[in-house]
Amino acid sequence: MAEELTIVVRVKNLAAKGFDKVSRSVAGFRKKFSANVMGAISPLKALQVAMVGFAAVGALFAKAIKTSFEFERYQVQFEVLFGSMDKAKAHFADLKNFANSTPFQLSNIAAASKMMLSMSGGVLGLEQSLLMVGDAAARSGFEIQEVGMWTARAYAAVRNGKPFGEAAARLSEMGLMSGETRTKMEDLQKAGASNAEVWGVFKDEMESSKGAMEKAS
Repeated sequence: MAEELTIVVRVKNLAAKGFDKVSRSVAGFRKKFSANVMGAISPLKALQVAMVGFAAVGALFAKAIKTSFEFERYQVQFEVLFGSMDKAKAHFADLKNFANSTPFQLSNIAAASKMMLSMSGGVLGLEQSLLMVGDAAARSGFEIQEVGMWTARAYAAVRNGKPFGEAAARLSEMGLMSGETRTKMEDLQKAGASNAEVWGVFKDEMESSKGAMEKAS
């Protein structure tokens, strides 16, 4: 009986030792596995950060190239309008200086200038008219190229003695041409007044926005 009891005790001790060994092995494996996983995650995180950085730099580089091409395109278009690359470059330099003191982007200012020059036969689209249109755009909350386009369309119609109703309607929606101004212009046009006199009525209203860009900058 005593011999049987001794065997049982030995078996239990062996089992306990085996269990402890297995437990230690499992714990060691878990610790090693965790360290390896964490060691792998850190480089992965570093790689992810690097990839995000490379993507951001790449996007900025692509944007810079696109902007450069866009500005080159505008200079070529201005060359056609002015008949000289030197004049085109000088005008673009003026637009850059203009952009520095306005809330508008250079690309939008260049687009406005190009449309106004094209649609007005070169009368609008230079510094003075851009100041007028820019102030009106800043006051109304619309982009300078949109205000410039509709202003130039109104000018082209008045200059040619044609109805300017479509342009007047859009400018009215923007809050840049009152009903009173439109009526006065149409009455003058019907009475045979000079195009300069008709246009002067609208120009006076536009210039009432003077200083709006400076306040918005």
